Amino acid sequence: MFRLLARAAALAVLTLNFLGTTDADGSVVSYNGTLCKDYINYQVWVPPGASISTVEADLIQAGLTDQNLKLISPPCLNPFMEYICTSSFPKVTLTKPVTKPVTKLVSRVLCLSFQILCKDSMVPPPTRAVFLFSVVVVFALADRRGIQCVDAINFSTQQNNPTCAVQVGMGEVKWETGSYCLISQEKSSSMFFYPLAAIIFPSFLVHSWTFIHIARVSMKYGSNPSSASRSTLTGSEPPSISHRRHVMIILKLQWRAALMAILATISVMTYWLFYFLQIKKTKPEILRPNIQNHFVECLVLGGNQDSCAVQLAPYLPPFGLIMMAELVVACVGIIVFIIFFRPALMIEWRELFERLRFFLSRSGQKKEEHEFVEI
Repeated sequence: MFRLLARAAALAVLTLNFLGTTDADGSVVSYNGTLCKDYINYQVWVPPGASISTVEADLIQAGLTDQNLKLISPPCLNPFMEYICTSSFPKVTLTKPVTKPVTKLVSRVLCLSFQILCKDSMVPPPTRAVFLFSVVVVFALADRRGIQCVDAINFSTQQNNPTCAVQVGMGEVKWETGSYCLISQEKSSSMFFYPLAAIIFPSFLVHSWTFIHIARVSMKYGSNPSSASRSTLTGSEPPSISHRRHVMIILKLQWRAALMAILATISVMTYWLFYFLQIKKTKPEILRPNIQNHFVECLVLGGNQDSCAVQLAPYLPPFGLIMMAELVVACVGIIVFIIFFRPALMIEWRELFERLRFFLSRSGQKKEEHEFVEI
């Protein structure tokens, strides 16, 4: 009964996680309006039941008229219109890295395989952890942007956004980067990174010492074959061969755990360094003065947005580091799949489908025989 409930729960979580990869409802259309024709030349996304004309009508009703636009200073007019147009008509692009859907898919497949096929129902803990962590995206199904911003200028926190509040049951949770609401940069060390480091770093040191010891023992016995030859001639037991066999057994038992320790250490250190060296640049009290002193001032002096963005770039996290931090974490599921996947799982899946097909065919055959008897 317990195994049946566990499998049902795994299937339910799997279904929710598949729904997590879907995008918000709406439609993709070519822009054919007049209000933003000088700023939009791409396909745009419109909400369900809306159109280009209805969105522009709402903007005009909100005060975006020619009379009000004339009151805006000329250096600020183009940036203002570009912001309004790009915010009202989002560009349709692929913004998610390929590795995230792949890592979710392989973690689902591996977790479900161990849950259904293995008789002892022992799912590797790293597989379960990656699988469950990816389910967090379910809370952002209705509005993906809503998990990041509570309004046009403020980041989401657990206090002002229910989407962040339901993702984790503790305070000091806010949107920092990526697609999830995480612990704020100020509280992340005491609540997340320090406890994680207390588990990961000792395991890494233990496995490193174990492999070094195994290598030293192997080299010691492998570099002295004469003793093995003499022991063979005298009829005694060859200690070098038995010890090498013992070393190989230890290697077969330890390589998965050691590789997971190395992977966890690299992932935690990369994300930790990114969190403390770069995320603090996006804090509103730090970012807004830099925007005013560099970006806005550059626009007022007549610079275009591209050149002004270059002046602001040193005060923002580099795009390459953002992608590296995201990819390192996103690749965890792929590496876990490579470590724990067994070719025998494919054979077991095939046997399961064959048994299922045989069961369905026998059921259909019995039903036909029963109907024939009734006739």
